[in-house]
Amino acid sequence: MSEIAVGLSGRWDLSNQARPIKQADFSVPSVTGICQNLPEGTEQNRCYTVATNDSDLVARFGEGDLVDQIRAIGRGLPSGKQALNVTVVPVKDSTETDPTAKRDANIAALRGLDDQKSGVYALKHAVAQGALMPRLNTIAGGYDAFIQDNTANPIVTALTAVNASTFGHAFINGPNSTEVEAKAVRSLYSDPSLTMIETGVQIADESNDLETVGASGFVAGLQAAVDAEHDGVPSHVAGNRALRIAAPGREMTFDWMDPSTEGQRLLNAQCDIIVRGRVGGDFAAGEGGMILVTCNTLSSDPLERYYNVVRMQNYILLTLLRSYKVFLLKYNMNPKRAIKAAIKQTNNWLVGMAQREIIYSAPKVLFVPDAETPSDWRKGKLAFTGRAEPRAPLTQIDLTMERDDAGIELEIAELETFAKNLSL
Repeated sequence: MSEIAVGLSGRWDLSNQARPIKQADFSVPSVTGICQNLPEGTEQNRCYTVATNDSDLVARFGEGDLVDQIRAIGRGLPSGKQALNVTVVPVKDSTETDPTAKRDANIAALRGLDDQKSGVYALKHAVAQGALMPRLNTIAGGYDAFIQDNTANPIVTALTAVNASTFGHAFINGPNSTEVEAKAVRSLYSDPSLTMIETGVQIADESNDLETVGASGFVAGLQAAVDAEHDGVPSHVAGNRALRIAAPGREMTFDWMDPSTEGQRLLNAQCDIIVRGRVGGDFAAGEGGMILVTCNTLSSDPLERYYNVVRMQNYILLTLLRSYKVFLLKYNMNPKRAIKAAIKQTNNWLVGMAQREIIYSAPKVLFVPDAETPSDWRKGKLAFTGRAEPRAPLTQIDLTMERDDAGIELEIAELETFAKNLSL
């Protein structure tokens, strides 16, 4: 490398400058599903990203559960929205002839194995395989709703592990049968990355006959659209919005004011529902249409009750962690340079989120040294603490009316003035 023998050189040192933070993408749905006739050239247990309106879906994946779920996600979009990108994992259909053995084999294949990158575990490798990282995960064909011997569904158990490592959230299908069974299934899970939609959906098939299918794809599509309405920030749930379906998978009573209705009892058990709106019904879910009522996770922790709060926690954490990659290895432990910049850019981004009213006011990042800090700095380790509070969805409005004689006194005063004016 040549050097200047006599002369000048110059450069800008930007190592102490905060970088703009690029937000993480939390709105890509996924489908892991059985392909009844997997076409040649498509690998099973590999991630692909396709559009919901892709005309070649059948050619790529064959007719069956997987393609049906991709289409369901597309149908979950509100009118006017054209398509979504979806990351899919095709899994071969079992060759078992006995229906029970076939079902069990397909459940095992959809669950997959982590060390083999198969089933839902393939989602962890989406980016490495050239697909988009999914964060709204679903299972095709209703296999996630099957419960045996009162034990958690193995596919759902695997999904919780995948969600934990990918910052994902899963919409799973409930039994769509009875309140008792829905609550029994719900009791098997306690995880903040799961939302169970107890009610299935009825849709018209090619013969215009109604068939009942799982709701997870429709809900994931609608949630992705809601995220898009808020610039990709997962700050809102998809609740109190209409789904483009023929009917709920099963009918149930629901009223915004009556806690004795089945719908309210299920919501209290953290089972989300789809109910029919009634035109002219004072406290029906909506003025007609099929209304999704959703906000819950399946966590027993009250701080993780609402899934937009949990998704926002993941979103904030992942977005900030991604922004620190630029500092690793390039800079030394120098508080006048990279360390101050990392703290500054974190605070700037959090304050911006608060100013947009996405999180509550006064977020902050603090550096609080302790007895281990000198030892940590010798190891190149920086530790600081952030504070932020995501906003919960508005779930209850409590109105109290009181009687007030101010209006009477005002009218008395008006009459007094009127009488005085007449006597002048």
